[in-house]
Amino acid sequence: MADSLFRTIQSHERTDASDGILDDIRDLFENGPEAFKDDPPPVYEWVITTTPGETGPTLDYYVGTDPQEEQTWLGQQLETHLPNEYQLSTVETEPLAQITESAEEFTAVEYYGDPASPWDWTMPLSRFDDWAADTDNTTAENQPLAAVLETLGETNRPCLFQVCFQRKPNFSSDRHDRKKLLKKGKISLENYWTERVFETFGSEVSDDPSQEARERIELLDARNVGCAFTMSVRALIAGAGPEATALGEKLAGALEPTSGQHYSITGQMTTETDDVRDDIRARRIHSPAYDGWRQRWGLTEYTSRGIVADNSEIGNFCLLDGNALTKRGQQALGVLPEEQTTDTGPSTDLLDQYTNGGFPVGRYRSETGDDTRIAVPPALQPQHIGLFGKSGSGKSVALINAILENYAATDGANILVEPKGGEMVVNYLRAHYARHGNLENVYYFDCSETLPAVSLLDIRADLAAGVKRTTAVERTVDYYMEILRQIMAGDTFDDAVRSPDVIRYLLKAQFDPVYGADAFTHADLKAEAAKLQEDQTPPPVSDADLARDMATVANNGSRTFDNIMGGVATRLDKISLDARLKALFNTVPDAESDRFDLADFLDDDAVIIFDVGELRQHAQRAVTLVVLSNLWSALKRRQQRRDLLGNSQTTDTESSDDCETPNSEIQSSSQELPLVNVYLEEAASLATTDLISEMLDQSRSFGVSLTLATQFPGQVKDTDEGAYKRLLNNVSTFVTGNVPVDEHLAERLDTAAVPRRQIKRKLGSLASGQWLASLPSEYGMPEPQPFEVNSLPLPEGHPEHSDTPDIPPRRVREAITSAKQRSADRFGVSIADSPDTETVETDSTSTESGSPPPAVDSALPFTERMPPTVAYVEDSHALACTECDTQHNPTVDGLYDGISCCSAVEEVDDANIPICDLHLNMSADERTATEYSLRQLYFLQAVYNAQSLTLDRRAYDIVWDSMQRLREYLGIEKSAVDTLIDAGLLKRDKKKPHLLYSITHAGRTLINEGHRKGIDHGHRKGDLEETSEHVLMVEVGRRYLVSEYVEDDASPVVEVIPYYEPSQGSSVAVSAASAMGGDSDPQEAVDESDRRRLDVVGVDPSGEVVVALEAERINNDVAEAVVADFDKMAELQPEEAIWVVPSRSDGARILDALNDPSDGTPRVDKEYSTNTAPEQYRIDTPGLTSVRTVETLRDDLRE
Repeated sequence: MADSLFRTIQSHERTDASDGILDDIRDLFENGPEAFKDDPPPVYEWVITTTPGETGPTLDYYVGTDPQEEQTWLGQQLETHLPNEYQLSTVETEPLAQITESAEEFTAVEYYGDPASPWDWTMPLSRFDDWAADTDNTTAENQPLAAVLETLGETNRPCLFQVCFQRKPNFSSDRHDRKKLLKKGKISLENYWTERVFETFGSEVSDDPSQEARERIELLDARNVGCAFTMSVRALIAGAGPEATALGEKLAGALEPTSGQHYSITGQMTTETDDVRDDIRARRIHSPAYDGWRQRWGLTEYTSRGIVADNSEIGNFCLLDGNALTKRGQQALGVLPEEQTTDTGPSTDLLDQYTNGGFPVGRYRSETGDDTRIAVPPALQPQHIGLFGKSGSGKSVALINAILENYAATDGANILVEPKGGEMVVNYLRAHYARHGNLENVYYFDCSETLPAVSLLDIRADLAAGVKRTTAVERTVDYYMEILRQIMAGDTFDDAVRSPDVIRYLLKAQFDPVYGADAFTHADLKAEAAKLQEDQTPPPVSDADLARDMATVANNGSRTFDNIMGGVATRLDKISLDARLKALFNTVPDAESDRFDLADFLDDDAVIIFDVGELRQHAQRAVTLVVLSNLWSALKRRQQRRDLLGNSQTTDTESSDDCETPNSEIQSSSQELPLVNVYLEEAASLATTDLISEMLDQSRSFGVSLTLATQFPGQVKDTDEGAYKRLLNNVSTFVTGNVPVDEHLAERLDTAAVPRRQIKRKLGSLASGQWLASLPSEYGMPEPQPFEVNSLPLPEGHPEHSDTPDIPPRRVREAITSAKQRSADRFGVSIADSPDTETVETDSTSTESGSPPPAVDSALPFTERMPPTVAYVEDSHALACTECDTQHNPTVDGLYDGISCCSAVEEVDDANIPICDLHLNMSADERTATEYSLRQLYFLQAVYNAQSLTLDRRAYDIVWDSMQRLREYLGIEKSAVDTLIDAGLLKRDKKKPHLLYSITHAGRTLINEGHRKGIDHGHRKGDLEETSEHVLMVEVGRRYLVSEYVEDDASPVVEVIPYYEPSQGSSVAVSAASAMGGDSDPQEAVDESDRRRLDVVGVDPSGEVVVALEAERINNDVAEAVVADFDKMAELQPEEAIWVVPSRSDGARILDALNDPSDGTPRVDKEYSTNTAPEQYRIDTPGLTSVRTVETLRDDLRE
């Protein structure tokens, strides 16, 4: 038996086009090579082996040939003619040795052709398409070969089933002789001898065939005598005894369904096991001996181990539809699910457009077994590329190959922004060096050491290119505002509506054509903002509208103005507090040669790498957006130059609306622009920016291609669904690895031929190194259906490449160092000599446990509670599923996505859902100046947010959750909290219904949280100096009224209003300083509105109060406060007046105060003991109808 065999694994899915399959099988066996006609013709062997295993047997399915010269042809024919669901690979093995080496005794089965008469071997067997076309016959009992596999799959002992066949010479003469006999009535052996006797004695024999004879003749005519095969079939079982015998008997009957009406297949046990082993080893095929003289005389059975089958029948003995097997049989054979089988790829005509170089997609294996290197040509790359796959899928290697290939295929720059840093960048540089022998055209910025000297607040290059000043200013201001917005986490940038407007006004003022400049630094902008805040006088500008807008801001009251300018300073400080960003934004080179401008590289065959991996996330985004804004501006300038050249060639009077450069100064070519490629790793956070959206929408006409690499596009949806849709709609090339959870991506890739369900299953089943490609087509050509490709090999120079040229590592290291130094010297801004470091945390801002400082605006780096299936990734400030490593946004929504990724939210303890977003409104200098740790400051912020009900209720709900949770979420020790209490920054409330803390006025002042009327307290907002305990009681009351009244159709209440002020139209008597949290004792500033405010009310459609609720904390002024609260409720005459108290005894104290008020007029006339539950009070007055403890009211909410 030959060592080299083709192993086939049958797909699970049945193929619908069974007739087409049969045609292919006929073609496979009918139109073979000339060797088919050799004498003797080649022998083809199909083998199924059983290998025992701990979890059950494994079945292997082989096909091979002798002579070995036919192996290549056989493999090609199998690839061509078998359905795509059959997966083929070449192996070297000796199947018989696996059986013979496992036992000393054997059991054997041989199969025989068993015709009804010695001549009926010419009659047909059952056809293969009888089974393939009958979609109901899908069980092992009905499919012929399936019964064999099911039987083998039930045993855990080594077995071998072999089918050997070779081409049989045309037996049309035998068929002709048989038809003559049939016409004479010689149907059976008895008929034959009877007719011979009549002929001997001269009796006449009828030439008119019987009906039975005519039916047999029709069957004979249907058999393909010109394409038939002689076949021998046998099975060998390791071992002897009852179990092996029972298995052999079952195998013996397995092929009976292949029998025809007059020619049957039977299996027989044999004791000649040595002969069977020899036959298997020799691939021996026995001659079909049916009609010798012994058979004709009836001296022996007319059966033979040489079975005759034509090309429509032989498939029953060697081919199998995996869908015919039971689950056990599928598992044993290693049947592939539908989603793991190879799809039909594009036609040759469509494929040709992807074979001439460009962005490499992978290797496509055709049906003939040929590998074709697929690449998106440069002409199609401006339609943008999405590269998706979870960690470990090979995205980084794919990008390395892409840059290497595009460097050769395109004439423009290749720009990589790499946020992961380290290996990917170095591996690319090694590969580039291995391919080109140098790094001369590579510019490498390690942004942890050197930043590109991009002059962001600079319109000089735009003006030089002919861009109108107003356009250049608007463009630059928009870029700057977008960067600031991204630096500030979440949506906080736009929370203070007026502050961003003032920043925009100041930027435009700095660019004023009369009073401003063409370029300035961030420090200049901050200085102008500080001057405006100090003088409350706008800077001079020549634009009347801008002057009016700035005057409107300056004319605000001093407190409002200070608030606005405080918001301006807070936003501008975000850049100043980071040493790297500070250096970058304060770069304005005087000489153009000292400035880094991507416009100088767009048309060069260069590679420019920005390694931002060592920067924090906010700094990564900022640097990336600076680079992209410079790129987008440069592309527009390049395009404008080309357009102007085109205009100058048509008429001297035509010009662009945005251009002021004389045509004589234009040097650009009107030819096709060199393609610029931009590669963005971990692009999910950037895809939501306005800049990326604009580039995706418009950049195709600017000669640029964006490659967005991320784990899956659904990461963008977590932040901005609109950006997610733009991504799917504006990207035409999708190369995606295993993406199991992105519904919309599957919808984007589905076609009429490949539905969404199939795409989803395919995406979820791709292994590492496998990709699903959806590619655009040239104009006028249809797009191919999504098809599967395999990763390209690792490039030479990659450390894991098996055959990298022998280049001394020292030379590579020196070349990388030289490229980095050259880039820094010519175009870099170094921060090595800066006294600042990136948001340095001093001892005073370090955590008491010595943990590293957190990412901006997040409690996640501190937390001690986390679901077991999610982990915090500090380097990327992300949440990752611990099962599949998929990363999610560091928000509560992202946390829930991470839990749902590979587990269920219902299985997670609510206590393990930590708070995530936590913005600490303090500059680095302010943090350093305090005597408290960063963890303590964040805890103060968490308590403030909890009191303000601004935390996500899924993470922390003050109604149900103890603030012990907040301590755990911030990882702060009790002693550190006690320090805050002792300092008067925090106070501990009562422990019922659970532990609560309240931040004091001094605590709010420390963390820069004002307490502004109408914003932080007042109507619908809250009480001045309100405690967490009171907030809890009011919130419980609010939810109770919503549940019991608003949601009750019989109730007239349509809205519940917390902190209701009846006199909303009256003037406010609180001083501005107190309202802004500036007075030393804000409690003294409580005005008439505060005293008249009701904690919660329910109103009818006309606004009349139907039910009022007062959350009463018992303080030293209980006698006066209770009466005042009673009177303000009674004045409104509600149908119900509900009092909520912390405890049962507090209810009795309320009644005491109302029975004996200081003014001598009792409000109620009933008294109850302290042992009586407040719920049992029976009082009905306008100011009190019931009293409830906060815990019993919460219990009602549970119900």
